[in-house]
Amino acid sequence: ELDPKLIHQPAAFRRLEQPLADTTAVSVPDAAPLRISGRPDRIDFFPDNSFTVYDYKSGNIEKKNKYEVKGLKDGISLQLPLYVAAVEAKDPNRSGDAAFYQIHPRGVKLRRFSKDVLYKHLPDILSYCKSYRSGMQNGVCSPNPNSSDCSYCPWRFVCRVTTGGEE
Repeated sequence: ELDPKLIHQPAAFRRLEQPLADTTAVSVPDAAPLRISGRPDRIDFFPDNSFTVYDYKSGNIEKKNKYEVKGLKDGISLQLPLYVAAVEAKDPNRSGDAAFYQIHPRGVKLRRFSKDVLYKHLPDILSYCKSYRSGMQNGVCSPNPNSSDCSYCPWRFVCRVTTGGEE
């Protein structure tokens, strides 16, 4: 049986696994625009000029704050809000929200970030991005060693910060 929260209005058109048209510039206060590129898992566009960006996650994401509003506040959940900002930058007449589908052997769950939540946290998200970009440009790009994401990093064996690295 399908969870009623997973049922939504039919999309006027849908983009699946298609890269954003080109690198999109998103305005950042007091800084150069942030260039966004990527390949969203899915974007549904609706007749009322709204859209939803979806990301599909497999496995258990229950314990990862990056898939909750806390991830937006803490600057660790950037992908979906930035995809929404990129689509809106390309077409200012549209406004969007975002959602994760958690696909797990026990079922499918939907976690949605409403437009209100995204817009509330977007200034902080852009501020985090500005800070991260500045650090990278200055050679400061240390990973979060407390994150389970390091276990998936192909550079973890040569990283000087994570377990198994030189330091």
